[in-house]
Amino acid sequence: MRRRRASRTTTDRTSRMRDRLRGLFVLLVPALLALPATSVLADIYVYVDEQGRVFFTDIKKSDKYRLFLKEGETEAREKVTIVGSYSLSEVTDEEIDRKIRVAADRYRMDRDLIRAVVKAESNFDPGAVSTAGARGLMQIMPALASRYGVTDIHDPDQNLNAGVRHLKELMDYFKGDLPMALAAYNAGITAVINYKGIPPYGQTRDYIRKVLIYYDAYRKEGR
Repeated sequence: MRRRRASRTTTDRTSRMRDRLRGLFVLLVPALLALPATSVLADIYVYVDEQGRVFFTDIKKSDKYRLFLKEGETEAREKVTIVGSYSLSEVTDEEIDRKIRVAADRYRMDRDLIRAVVKAESNFDPGAVSTAGARGLMQIMPALASRYGVTDIHDPDQNLNAGVRHLKELMDYFKGDLPMALAAYNAGITAVINYKGIPPYGQTRDYIRKVLIYYDAYRKEGR
């Protein structure tokens, strides 16, 4: 079960929103930069929530969304400083969990392990984009997506299929050694091979620790 952050006061939320909105000016989210330079195929709207996360959509779902890029234009009306999330369709938590089960079963992986990885990677957000360019539920890089034939990196099914398949291959390579496989998933298999073990990267070690904690929690939860 996903824990939600405690609600901030109205003043704090307003201040945070104001700060985020002030910052919408330096660069466009990488996913939108990948669109053809000639024109945009649909109006794109943007919304910044109370936690400062950025969401993009091609459908104005409410008055909270503002026009970001109009169909046919090549210049964004606003540019953003943060890389957060964009979404071209809504996916419920239940649908995501079902898709996780399907992908895990397809590659004979533990469902709770995949839940833990998705939790650590994207917090179950299909539109998540990292500053490094990793995207989707399992935060896969474009090169990896291409390797596995992914045509829409933010599509939950395709993203999960590629991510779970990649993790399965790493588990096989490291003969079931989960920490090593997770290190390779996070830092790259070359780094693990070169260091002959888990690389001395603080971020990678924190990532492994986080996944294992989530994994244990999900198993105890018995979902």
